[in-house]
Amino acid sequence: MIQRLNALIGKRYDIKNYHCYDFIKEILDVPSLKDVSVANAKNDIEKYSKIFTKIDVPEEVSIIEMNGMHVGICIDGSHVYHNDKYGVRCESLRNIKAQYKNLTYYRFEDGK
Repeated sequence: MIQRLNALIGKRYDIKNYHCYDFIKEILDVPSLKDVSVANAKNDIEKYSKIFTKIDVPEEVSIIEMNGMHVGICIDGSHVYHNDKYGVRCESLRNIKAQYKNLTYYRFEDGK
């Protein structure tokens, strides 16, 4: 998975066609959600929270919600891969915690 994530670093963000949820869909086997868009990020987070299992601490691979308006993939509780206006990138969880006040983790279950 790390190789797939690293291969996407720098991929351009596109508000209509490749935003944060599109990024996690490309890596993880998560369901498509109807009408997910950056313009409605606050409402879209409610859709995510209904299909993922909330957990207290990150696992080996977790979905991370940041400030209720952005999602990414947390790896080993130490790094977060996400796609925002700067494109796909990887940041330390420590850095993410400094940028976002509220973090919520969700269990990723790939059904395998």
